[in-house]
Amino acid sequence: MADTASNKSNLLCGLLAAATGGFIIAGASGLFGLDLHPAKGVPAWIGIGAGGLFLAGGFAVILQSLALARPAPDGGLSAASPRWLRFVSLALALFIVGDFVAIFSWIAFGPGERHFSTSFGIGGIFVSNGGGETLGRVAFGIGAALGGAIFLAFLFDGVRRLRRRDQI
Repeated sequence: MADTASNKSNLLCGLLAAATGGFIIAGASGLFGLDLHPAKGVPAWIGIGAGGLFLAGGFAVILQSLALARPAPDGGLSAASPRWLRFVSLALALFIVGDFVAIFSWIAFGPGERHFSTSFGIGGIFVSNGGGETLGRVAFGIGAALGGAIFLAFLFDGVRRLRRRDQI
């Protein structure tokens, strides 16, 4: 178990991330009466999903900071943690990965024009140019496919661990 100061720091960071996510979700939902969409044609759910990443990540950090949470050597929660806590932790991880997959999929396969740029540096010299739409969509498509595979791995491993009493 981490020391109390570390848990308080983690709790504060988790609360800050969750509050940031809530603010982004509220803004993307139009709660503030502002048009916060970064570009025309971008659906509101993209902004809501981005805020959801912060919100779920903040909650995940908060869960890890609870006194009930017993860490496992692999960084997850051990079987000594309550089952409900392990389930919520798995649900948050699946939401985060699934949210990334949804956003990356929309970027790769959604309607409308996309603008990408590429840059790289060698020895302190940086080169930047406009990237092609096709290359950017392919890159995000690959990211979405890899994210989907990670989602399935988390799902199957998490369910397996929840079913076994000696794991997670």
